[in-house]
Amino acid sequence: MQSLQLPIADRFLIRSDYPDGEIDRILRSWRQSAPVSRPTAVIVVADYIAIAVVRAAERHGFRIGETLSVVGFDGLPIGQIIRPALTTLRQPMQTISQALLELFQDALTGSAADPLSRLIKPELVIRESSGSPKND
Repeated sequence: MQSLQLPIADRFLIRSDYPDGEIDRILRSWRQSAPVSRPTAVIVVADYIAIAVVRAAERHGFRIGETLSVVGFDGLPIGQIIRPALTTLRQPMQTISQALLELFQDALTGSAADPLSRLIKPELVIRESSGSPKND
């Protein structure tokens, strides 16, 4: 959104450990707000949370992939089985595993770069849970 110079309302940046009822509370408050002020997408840190958001959003009358897009992060296999199928950022586990082994080997031999980290880009897998927002 920053690269497109789109504003990000602070009230939509929610940091939570997702205790019971938190997702429902958030979605209920969005549903009670005017349609023009509702978010059109939710991006969460894990697919299992995204699945919980999908289920809760459906209970609150959102149409997933139409009035609310949901994107997870992990690429869990269940994401392609549930309906609507979950859009996700798939982690390339083979690449991550290889990088970890290389970092571990470098640490053991003393040739490790400082810091011991490497950024590996996930793959965006677009499925039914995301789409262009439609009027509600």
